[in-house]
Amino acid sequence: LRTDVEQISSNVVKKPLPVVTQAVVIEQGYTVYEAFTGVTTASRSSSLGFPMTGRITEIRVDVGDYVDTGDVLASLDNRDILAELAEIRAQQREAVAELTLSTNSAARQLKLYNAGHVSKQVVDEHEAKEEVALAKVNSLNAQQDRLEVQMDLLFLSAPYSGIVTHRLMDEGTIATPGAAVFQLTEVDSLEATIGISVEATKGLYLGNTYTLLSADDTIRAKLVAINGVIDVSRQAVEAVFEIESPQILRPGSILRLRIKREIDEAGFWAPISAITSSNRGLWQVYAIVPLEGGWRTERHIVEVLHTDGNRAFVRGTLRNNAQIVIDGLHRIAPHQSVTPIKVAEKSALIELE
Repeated sequence: LRTDVEQISSNVVKKPLPVVTQAVVIEQGYTVYEAFTGVTTASRSSSLGFPMTGRITEIRVDVGDYVDTGDVLASLDNRDILAELAEIRAQQREAVAELTLSTNSAARQLKLYNAGHVSKQVVDEHEAKEEVALAKVNSLNAQQDRLEVQMDLLFLSAPYSGIVTHRLMDEGTIATPGAAVFQLTEVDSLEATIGISVEATKGLYLGNTYTLLSADDTIRAKLVAINGVIDVSRQAVEAVFEIESPQILRPGSILRLRIKREIDEAGFWAPISAITSSNRGLWQVYAIVPLEGGWRTERHIVEVLHTDGNRAFVRGTLRNNAQIVIDGLHRIAPHQSVTPIKVAEKSALIELE
């Protein structure tokens, strides 16, 4: 009885193990699709404030309002300057009257001098008074121009079209020079800044248009700059894209750039299920080789160059059309007797087992 049991056990052990295999197809390279993420930013964003001290009397816009270039956003109390302007204009009228009188008087004295009735000194004195009166008029005109410039500075205007993103002061607040009253962000011109690996930038060209992906749409954008400084933490450089249709996005939107790269490395694609870890951090696959009318397994070390979903591109010593085991590696050992089966027969095999 013991001999029969041993004979049965021996027959079971020697029975070839069915394995699912796949032919190796050597390729001279592979394609990598890499995705890089970035955010949209406004081409311009400014903190707007008054260049002079004054009390804010009017706020015309609020957060979220769209404004055009030149729109008045807020204004300061202008009563002091209006009073100064009124005073200057009164002095101008007086100075113009004095200038007219001096000019007429100088002209009369010149006629008298030509007739021989007055001396040249008298003429010079009246012409000097005319020059003083003219200088006074010019001085008052300059003061008026200065006050009119100050009057313009009492109004805070939008330097470009955009959206008010922050409002930092209200009516009655004393504004100081340079203190921000609003934050204005341009929305008619958007840029996308995307961190890209140094290798991936070799396939990008300044001035070319690329497709970026948003959550809801595809965006066309022109590459305008590549920052040559490498971010050590990410091993990436920044690429700046100019959005062609900025009206469909908002600053801060997430965008992705998908880049296709051709890698010139010979190897073959293998299912992840065909690869298992080996010693010292290496990887291995099992090939099958003919042996005495049957098949046995043979271990081969491979280098994983790239993974793509449920498959990997590997490099090793296997030749074209070699058969590798693609499933059930936990049951396999080197030099094990096996029987290759087609992938289509796998489910039937599992049921029989």
